[in-house]
Amino acid sequence: MDINNTQSISYVLTHEYFHLRRFDMLRKVFILCAVCVHWFNPLVWVMSILLNRDLEMTCDEEVLKHFGANKTTKKEYAYALIEIAEARNAYSPIRSYFSTNSAEERIISIMKYKKASCLSVAMAALLLVCFTNIFVAFACEAPLQTNYAEPYSTELLTTDGKVISRSINDSINSNYTDTRIDNTNFYGETVNCINGISGPHEESNAHMATYTNNGGTWSLKSGQTVMITLDVVPVENAEDGWSVYLGYQKDGNYTIVSNPRIFIGSTTLPITIPEDGEYNFFILNVSAGKISISSSEINIG
Repeated sequence: MDINNTQSISYVLTHEYFHLRRFDMLRKVFILCAVCVHWFNPLVWVMSILLNRDLEMTCDEEVLKHFGANKTTKKEYAYALIEIAEARNAYSPIRSYFSTNSAEERIISIMKYKKASCLSVAMAALLLVCFTNIFVAFACEAPLQTNYAEPYSTELLTTDGKVISRSINDSINSNYTDTRIDNTNFYGETVNCINGISGPHEESNAHMATYTNNGGTWSLKSGQTVMITLDVVPVENAEDGWSVYLGYQKDGNYTIVSNPRIFIGSTTLPITIPEDGEYNFFILNVSAGKISISSSEINIG
């Protein structure tokens, strides 16, 4: 820089003063950290470039406000910008350099700069308030989406060996959002357990296996835990991992308590008894593939 050019030095120091007063160096460090973390994202690099440009241009505006945004000031400041740009050094993302970044764009912005009138500021504020109200109104009308829904009991009606679902909450113990199935027929079979252990059985899609206590029920108390262990064997051309509904039968009603996934090998599924009564238990295959179960074991806690 020409040290004898006091006017240019004054512009430079004032520009840097506004950087310091606004803590722009901290902003630059912050955006540099963001680039280091998200180095693979091109939009973050674009954000870094635009942020540095905006920091310089807003400081330019502050300088013009300070010295007075007249033609003489604009001309002298633009010449100072050109003078420094001619002697520019290597770029550093955390330094200011006064005028080495986007010099042409900044000069055009300086020459076109006009102090905002009270009317334009008021209009901008009015637009901001209007758009904020519109977005808030839409946000209030939109339903809140969550990944988990509160559990609730769901009864299934049974007629002639068919089980018809009536409002199934598919989000209990799963990652779905309140998915419900209505008016779908499920075909079921009764699987008798002797001393809590059943024989082999297969359940295709939409098939239910209801486990009975040798044709009867289990007399259980509130708070007891029932552990249902399924030994699943591979099925040809089938993927490992099936989604099922797990629940209990009481007083002729079927209640779903969870929607777990079962895999090849041994899987244990728990049920907590809500109240005293006579119970049977069931699994309902809601996956696309067939489940081949070599045996099922029901342990009463």
